[in-house]
Amino acid sequence: MSNTKIIAEDNQIWGRISMDPEYIISLKRLIEKVAYEDKDYMLEVLTRWENNDFSNAVEEHNYFWKKLGGTIGKATSVKE
Repeated sequence: MSNTKIIAEDNQIWGRISMDPEYIISLKRLIEKVAYEDKDYMLEVLTRWENNDFSNAVEEHNYFWKKLGGTIGKATSVKE
């Protein structure tokens, strides 16, 4: 989802999911039910996004990008 908010160092972004409120709420409900190691962080990020706070989108994107084994598309800045 953060792919819609960031600029990648190599200008390559794979996939874009709209950050609509309903989708964010459904993700929060799913994450609340699962014992992820970083569950609290994921919920904090989604709460920020739900409140249209993308001030940390680069760091948040790169956190998940790294966890998913990202090799291209590392975020460098937030889109204006």
